[in-house]
Amino acid sequence: MDESLASVLAKAGFRSAIIRLHTGLTRKQVTSLRKKLGVCGPSESGPLPNAENLLVKRAVSLEASLFMLAYLITAEKPREAVDIYAVMAAHTQYLDSHSALRGGNLDLENILELDDAWLIARDYRSQEVTMRSCSNCHIEFVASINHRRHACPLCEGVQVRDPFHCDVADRTVSA
Repeated sequence: MDESLASVLAKAGFRSAIIRLHTGLTRKQVTSLRKKLGVCGPSESGPLPNAENLLVKRAVSLEASLFMLAYLITAEKPREAVDIYAVMAAHTQYLDSHSALRGGNLDLENILELDDAWLIARDYRSQEVTMRSCSNCHIEFVASINHRRHACPLCEGVQVRDPFHCDVADRTVSA
């Protein structure tokens, strides 16, 4: 049992199940530790979800891809084990990138939470998700292996309008 790691993970904001997986502490020990540290943990019930459920939304898929690019650079052996320290470092780097892309602000509606980042790293390790390369824009993005449609979240979100297209529904033409 590693209480010092548990303290780091609790202060970082991980849910109890993840702390227990990495430290061997019981639910009661994690609850007691959080109380001692004055850290409120996220409410949780049931098993940990799959990353596949997160990647359904294009915006989350894009955020997950930003995180994974940082994680794969930081983690020692991401296909063998979830590197908890790399998850925290990559998530911090992701938050910095997320903020920088939005003029120093966080988009709280679409931000990738730390627990979700861990889920993506876990499912990458278990090969439930993988990195794909877009044939159009050539970026790397996270995709579930269970989805036949592996759309790039960047290209899928960009709608290029044909400048020569004329649709009466687009605008009212005045005479």
